Amino acid sequence: MSRSARWAFAFIAGLLIGTLLLYGYALVGIHWTRSNISLPLLALTIWSALTRKQSDPEASARWTPASAGIIGGFLAVTLYAIADARATCGDLMYIWAPKAQKFYAARTIDTKFLSYVFYVVMHADYPPLVPLIYDVGSIFTHHFSMWSPLFLSPIILLSIVGVLRGFGGSPAAAALLMAVLSCGFVMAYLPGGADPFLLLFEAVALIALTFEPESAESRWIAAAALAGAAFSKVEGATFAIIIAVAFVLTQRRIVRAITLIVPAAALLATWLLFVWHNKLFDQYARAHQTIRWSLLSSVANAVMDRAAYRVFWLPWIAAAAPLFVTRFQRRAALPLLVAAGSIAAAIFFYLHDPGDPAFWIATSANRVLVTPLMCIAIASAATWDDRQPDAGGSRLSSRAP
Repeated sequence: MSRSARWAFAFIAGLLIGTLLLYGYALVGIHWTRSNISLPLLALTIWSALTRKQSDPEASARWTPASAGIIGGFLAVTLYAIADARATCGDLMYIWAPKAQKFYAARTIDTKFLSYVFYVVMHADYPPLVPLIYDVGSIFTHHFSMWSPLFLSPIILLSIVGVLRGFGGSPAAAALLMAVLSCGFVMAYLPGGADPFLLLFEAVALIALTFEPESAESRWIAAAALAGAAFSKVEGATFAIIIAVAFVLTQRRIVRAITLIVPAAALLATWLLFVWHNKLFDQYARAHQTIRWSLLSSVANAVMDRAAYRVFWLPWIAAAAPLFVTRFQRRAALPLLVAAGSIAAAIFFYLHDPGDPAFWIATSANRVLVTPLMCIAIASAATWDDRQPDAGGSRLSSRAP
């Protein structure tokens, strides 16, 4: 793969490894220190350097001036929106930063803090990936910075673009994905919250399965990414199920689809056991709520209104436009099915609100809808691919320039 794709995968792997390291220590009662975190990371770095394969010169990504300019321009706008705090997610101040700060102070997952009755809005049983990622940096710098979570978002955007290029997406498709996602990040106030990480793992899984569905390597990458998604937000587990169902419908491989979600299910199961043991159930205990089908029309209309993003659905139009002017439409089936499933799942969950779901939709739909928006952009990227698949359907082993 190209250097940009390698850096993207290194960043994503680092997020997962750092999270699992802190989480594993918390499960067995070992408090976090610089030493017990840095030594395993150093060992992994040495092992990676010794086993690294020589890159293929033919695999180097070639960026066009136009695509590089578009990506750079939207990156600059995103950085500006973050720097003057107009894109900041409110949950950073009220949920993720307090959790990260308390976990850092306790040097473990602070169950006493999570169980405090007046902190119920923080959702004690929410998957812990986000505060754990923030704590990796805090442990090495000896303090928690409110700016560092915000400025992770541009790195996440570039990583998604790098992964797309690594799987063979064209420069034009990468520029479109960057434009659509940067608009979503800013207009939905994502930086600092959990959604950027959720979208990163969702994008990796979807890109891998869209561009290389027959490759075992791609399925392992997708399975690891889905585990990361399930450990980022409650919606991540739903996304894993949706993508597995869509994979069955498009590839007719039930066993392979099941293996995609096994790591996510196993990792989430350990967290739920931890939650049960410490009596922290909250969000995951609400599955019994009654669905109110009478609200379907009003909820769907409210979600549709939020999807406009106050710019007349322009991000959706831009994301979907290549689907109508490019070839290989069949490749877009998987991400389009996932997009439809994500929208349906959002409406389904809103129907479970015991009161009036209007406030819930107003405060969350903008963020939730970035997932199907991203899926549509990836569908367009799949039809915009500038390479032909080889006879076996996989292109991991034969990358043309």
